[in-house]
Amino acid sequence: MQRRALQCPRHGSKFNVKTGTVVGGPANKPVKRYKVRVVGEDIEVIE
Repeated sequence: MQRRALQCPRHGSKFNVKTGTVVGGPANKPVKRYKVRVVGEDIEVIE
């Protein structure tokens, strides 16, 4: 993944992919982070 931020499609807030911190509002709280792994072209969430 080359991007440094993910954008919420509903509200447009942007979050740092490594830390979950808000980098662009309207959100004012960070999002929960999850460990992931890349398998081929898929991204899997690891619990």
